[in-house]
Amino acid sequence: MATNPSAGHIVWYDLVSQDAEKSKSFYTELLGLETMPIDMGDTPYSMFAVAGDPFGGLVDIGASPEMAQIPSHWMMYIEVEDVAAAAARCTELGGKVMKEPDEIPGYGRYAVLEDPTGAFFAVWTSAEPKEPRAPEAYKPGMVCWNELMTTDVDAARRFYQALHGWNEDEMPMEEGSVYYVQKAGDRGLGGIMQVPMEGIPSHWCQYFLVPGVDETNQRALAMGATQLKEPTDIPGTGRFSVLMDPTHAVFALYEAAAGSQEC
Repeated sequence: MATNPSAGHIVWYDLVSQDAEKSKSFYTELLGLETMPIDMGDTPYSMFAVAGDPFGGLVDIGASPEMAQIPSHWMMYIEVEDVAAAAARCTELGGKVMKEPDEIPGYGRYAVLEDPTGAFFAVWTSAEPKEPRAPEAYKPGMVCWNELMTTDVDAARRFYQALHGWNEDEMPMEEGSVYYVQKAGDRGLGGIMQVPMEGIPSHWCQYFLVPGVDETNQRALAMGATQLKEPTDIPGTGRFSVLMDPTHAVFALYEAAAGSQEC
């Protein structure tokens, strides 16, 4: 029986960056994020916050020779009851353990995993579990949605539902495909869909809530971002765009439609 109220929920986001100063400058200016340095030992780390409310962090790997081949990327953390058990279960389900379970003293335990289709994510057990953030508590600048673009939709769905107990809703799309909304209980967490073309690896993309996608997207481009998907409407839901930041980490912007319950 679950004792952690956040188990199965996505509770944290890290930007793993090869150029932390460039990343910090970009996101603080674009989204108004605040940064708070935290002592994590050998690896420099800062928390990202909005109005004093932390939701993620910035990991500086630029000075680490052994991490020189790791590209800048955003990574989500999914709360679990037991990190070691989740890592073992991941391998049973066809995934891989990329970073063995480890402890961050005073905060919790984590491991970095790879799903059977090649997408990376982390599992986390907080030292002090608490209720997950309510949808209405998302502030502009925070991540409010997560999307897995995968080379094997059915394999990904089976994996995450078996590992985290997620359920899903099916959302038919205009071109005839299906968008699978993943849920913890009745709470929507993200979606799973097929990659749009061959050659794109499976990956999770984080959507940042903004008051206006077009204006924010234009500023991101002026600040050195690269457009991957132009601002586009999601009928009845909102508007989004996908970009690559100046350090080559991929992210998305999201603006909820008037009256929409999403994000």
